[in-house]
Amino acid sequence: MKTINTTSGGGTHTRWTYDEEEHTQEEDDVANTMQQEMNTMKRREEWQKMAGGTDVPMLFCSGDENFDDGIEKQNLETIYYSWEGQKKIKIYDQIVKSAKLILIWYRVNGKTEYKFIGYVIKKKVIQERNETNTLKMRFKICKRPDILPYLTKVPFYNYKENNDKQATKSKKNSFELLGMKPRKQNWSHGIMVGY
Repeated sequence: MKTINTTSGGGTHTRWTYDEEEHTQEEDDVANTMQQEMNTMKRREEWQKMAGGTDVPMLFCSGDENFDDGIEKQNLETIYYSWEGQKKIKIYDQIVKSAKLILIWYRVNGKTEYKFIGYVIKKKVIQERNETNTLKMRFKICKRPDILPYLTKVPFYNYKENNDKQATKSKKNSFELLGMKPRKQNWSHGIMVGY
């Protein structure tokens, strides 16, 4: 039903009301599932557009002493993050350096859940990889919720139920949240690529 009210300033306010219908829990569940699938498709379209049709690296960063990573500073819109590449594996260096879109997941330590902190809008190589040093970069990360809301938690992945290694516990769900599929890769390290 449509109702139109006149406001005190002389304007009009239109309000639509709908008759309450009884729905079964099953009907509500189906509707919620369809809505989630639509949201996932929308996210997938958004990141595909931003990535220019190329694969998307996802960096899973932890605030621990094993890497020289960390948040340098942040404000309401952006995070400045210092990032170090893999110590021994260098195959992802060029992917991270050339990618149009990089998504960043962060956790305080290895016992906490990963959270989405944003996507890289600017990057700079601080140190190239050589015989003694790893690749080091500085990222400016956008916290706006274009792809996923800031600090979206990755649902815990039940690796025992899925007969996987513990290292995969959250990363598979992060791809699902974005409607992405991972390329075949090593689930135990912090650089992964999806499409």
